[in-house]
Amino acid sequence: MPALAGPVSRIFDKVAALTCVSDYLLVGGTNPVPISANLRAADLLAIAAMKMEVLMRRAAFRDYYDIYSLFKQGVDLNDAIELALKYSKHQMKRKNLLAILCNGNRFLKSDDFQMLLPVYDVTADEIAAFMSDKINSTFFTPPALP
Repeated sequence: MPALAGPVSRIFDKVAALTCVSDYLLVGGTNPVPISANLRAADLLAIAAMKMEVLMRRAAFRDYYDIYSLFKQGVDLNDAIELALKYSKHQMKRKNLLAILCNGNRFLKSDDFQMLLPVYDVTADEIAAFMSDKINSTFFTPPALP
């Protein structure tokens, strides 16, 4: 596709920026990441929340992998879940989301996934094990005794 020029380019930039910002604001994002002069992207926490919310509608390995990657980068699980629930207007339930995150059988790696040049070489089962450990350590670790 040829590059857009002149007024069309400026209009396209504004529409792209508005689309990105509108989803970001729906999620409740507070730390937009500047991309260019008038374009901002969602921060990692907001992206994690949007990726979690989309798991309710589709079972794409790339979404599962993205969530895994975001947690590996330090995104907080509890904060991401809270934001995902808010973004879904509480149509999504915490227990259902936790069950989806722990079920690698839902996510089949497509043949073209390698074209995305993934950083981590993991299977859906390995991601499910990671998610289970993350969930257990976040929500079910007993407090330390004094």
